[in-house]
Amino acid sequence: KKRMTADDVSYNATISACANSSHWQLALGLLQEMEKRITPDAVSYSGVILACERGSRWHLAFQLCDRMALMRVPMDVISCSSLMS
Repeated sequence: KKRMTADDVSYNATISACANSSHWQLALGLLQEMEKRITPDAVSYSGVILACERGSRWHLAFQLCDRMALMRVPMDVISCSSLMS
């Protein structure tokens, strides 16, 4: 019997869906779960930053940028533009 496991693509797709529907709490929870299993990438963080921006949770968005720097994940265009908007 095969068991399916979440990978970065499935996490990122789900985080993106959360961002598109302004569910910042779910996006943040998914990122925290992801960090326990696999290493998030710029797409992961950017999706959660976008969700926080759309949910007017600027302090969380900036905290995520700090976490990206700590984890040595380079910021991409999406994460930068979310913070600047």
